[in-house]
Amino acid sequence: MEASGSPRLKVVHAGLGLWYRSFGLGFEQWRCIHNALAVVIVTGAFVHSWWAGYDLGPIPMRVLWLALFGLAALAYVYHKFVIPRRLKLTPYRVAAVEQESHNVWTLKLAPPDGERIYDYQPGQFHFITLLRPRGLPVEEHHWTISSSPSQRNFVSSTIKESGDFTGTVGKTLPGDQALVEGPFGRFSYTFESAEADFVFIAGGIGVTPIMSMLRHMRDTGKNREALLLYANRTEQDIVFREELEAMEASGSPRLKVVHVLSNPPSGWAGEKGHIDEEKLKRLAGFALSTRVFYVCAPPPMARAVVTGLRSLGVPYSRMRMEEFSL
Repeated sequence: MEASGSPRLKVVHAGLGLWYRSFGLGFEQWRCIHNALAVVIVTGAFVHSWWAGYDLGPIPMRVLWLALFGLAALAYVYHKFVIPRRLKLTPYRVAAVEQESHNVWTLKLAPPDGERIYDYQPGQFHFITLLRPRGLPVEEHHWTISSSPSQRNFVSSTIKESGDFTGTVGKTLPGDQALVEGPFGRFSYTFESAEADFVFIAGGIGVTPIMSMLRHMRDTGKNREALLLYANRTEQDIVFREELEAMEASGSPRLKVVHVLSNPPSGWAGEKGHIDEEKLKRLAGFALSTRVFYVCAPPPMARAVVTGLRSLGVPYSRMRMEEFSL
């Protein structure tokens, strides 16, 4: 009871989502195609099922099928039209733009006057649409929240320049408006009440959700013990370095940070290379049988870390993953 072209469209739909960059598509181009194909697939499947076969012969089945299609259409309209209109009525304001490294920026967003920041858990993400004059592009993107929920006067995201749109983030100015929708995701220690101590493993800008969790532990006085293995290419790529050092010195949380550089400068006394099985065993061997591992890194690094942890006997049940991409 499925349209003959529907399976092929589904394959195209999924394939573009996985490999749109390989087809030379930008994020916004892929997103437009993705949304259009979704409508075509659902509508085509409904029309075909309505007229073909005998499953929908009984009147009750037709009523149920029509109601389900109507609910799907209402959900789509609500998502594409109602939510954006509601967000435009209460835009956030860019309160500060802070440069964290040579190509990483933190945007602090304040709610409308008299409003409060929406509730979120450390490590979650949200969708932001920057409304900036000066001819800058307007696109909706999802970024991890890097602030702590205890910071009630703003919510922040820390963004790396990694494409045409993100290359303009540094041109954002205080006073610009932004539409903010969230929160989403479950990459947060607060969802796992039984977890006590942690090993955080981050690669590059993947440190942002981990930073949100560490800030929350600090701000709320959580007496947790945490090891952070933080991989970067160069010393200049390290984000939040001074704040992490201050956390270590304060003992709240009980944090140890180990920096790993794949292209270290001359005289670098820290860890070199990549976070592999050898480093996991040497640096986090004491935690392999008890702690929970939170991993947020580019896909190749994340796969290598998971493979190393599994080889060392860490079950998937003690791994929490956050894969990031456009």
